[in-house]
Amino acid sequence: MKKTILVLLLLTFVLSACSMPRLVKVDDLGDPTATPVFEEPEVIEEPIQQIDLPTDEPLIEEDEIQQVEEDIQPLFFDDFSQDDGSWNTGHWDNDTGYDEIKDGEYLMTITTENYMLWSQIFEMETANVRLQADLRPISGTEENGAGFVCRYQDEDNFYFMYIGNDGYYSIDKYVDGTYENLSSDMVDESYISTDYNHLEAECNPNYLGLWVNGRLLDYIEESDLTDGGVGLFARSFDEANFTIGFDNFAVFDVFTYFPLSQSNVGEDFTDRLLLWDDFESSESGDWDLGEYNELDFSIVDGWLTYAFKIPSYSTWDVTGKIDQQNVYMEAYFSNDAVTTDNLQGFVCRYQDSQNFYFITFGNDGYILIGKYLNGERIVLTEGYDESGMIDADFNFAIATCQNEIFRLRINNELVAEVEDPSPMLKSGDVGFFVGSYDDPNVELSMDDFIVLVID
Repeated sequence: MKKTILVLLLLTFVLSACSMPRLVKVDDLGDPTATPVFEEPEVIEEPIQQIDLPTDEPLIEEDEIQQVEEDIQPLFFDDFSQDDGSWNTGHWDNDTGYDEIKDGEYLMTITTENYMLWSQIFEMETANVRLQADLRPISGTEENGAGFVCRYQDEDNFYFMYIGNDGYYSIDKYVDGTYENLSSDMVDESYISTDYNHLEAECNPNYLGLWVNGRLLDYIEESDLTDGGVGLFARSFDEANFTIGFDNFAVFDVFTYFPLSQSNVGEDFTDRLLLWDDFESSESGDWDLGEYNELDFSIVDGWLTYAFKIPSYSTWDVTGKIDQQNVYMEAYFSNDAVTTDNLQGFVCRYQDSQNFYFITFGNDGYILIGKYLNGERIVLTEGYDESGMIDADFNFAIATCQNEIFRLRINNELVAEVEDPSPMLKSGDVGFFVGSYDDPNVELSMDDFIVLVID
């Protein structure tokens, strides 16, 4: 039984099931901008030239990933090779626990049941951060908690996110001294190791995210606390007297973490901003909302939602406001149905229903990037992602159309990059692309759509 301070949590956990992937997908495309009543979609055959699946050839090369990662500089980093005095180590009040730096690790020991501790808090130049650390249990029970604190203002106002070596994770907050659990669950043993884990967390302006060993645990909307410092965190449950070791603690500015170029998101964000839609209102007129024969297209509780009525159907919509060549697009994508056999993503350089690029993925891990040129569909790359970054339910996606290069990131991980050898479409509008396959019960929602111009 798990306990928090002053709060008893009784939870029933449900694990999502993923459908088995198919090796070939067929898209049938319609255009919601053309008419409120769609014609029956025609089946469009796959191109003659097929692209190898990622099992044969990766969608991105390892040296490309390495070069991008080498270009990133953290705001703060400590490998604990020595105690330089910046950490507040020693025994805590009433002998509830103690911290020490020993043998290249930061050790947090808790000697009291149902108790939590956090380390020295460090103020960064921004509250929008990505946190990383390597964690391992040194001694004691697997029913423990270890992770991060972010946006720490005082002991009554902060976020904390952690995992346990028993497979538990949790995202929580204190605001004005009131505790609230934002998300928690037990996950499959393939996610969290009993020995060693690489943990990452994100605190951005409107969301909190938690990853372990490269796999997303949850990404939730939350914005009560807007600033504050960061630190390490540990907690006990029904058993105490355990020690957790932290190593390679790194803090990044979330807006420069894994940049796609030198000019995507930065201090000149507002100058580059072309569109920001949080879908809190349907009055902008950017989207052709309505009830169609093939789907219902509406704004529901602040999300742009496509609810399909028929199988094997794909469609798109664009803003009607933008005409650019090189753009950065990001949005949150929610799968509101059981099936993961779907398609969702972005459109760029949209000139008309016969000429545009699409950068898409499915909740089953399928990736499809291509273009329509004079009505002919041309696939630039397709296959199943092997990184495990695409979640069955919820994803943060970034796409860039930059000269002849088209990239897709899911949950801040580059999952596909492709070059168009014949980039005939030089500029155009942007928007969303969605699709169903054999199962018509597809419902996809998007939020916080941001479009920037890039060099």
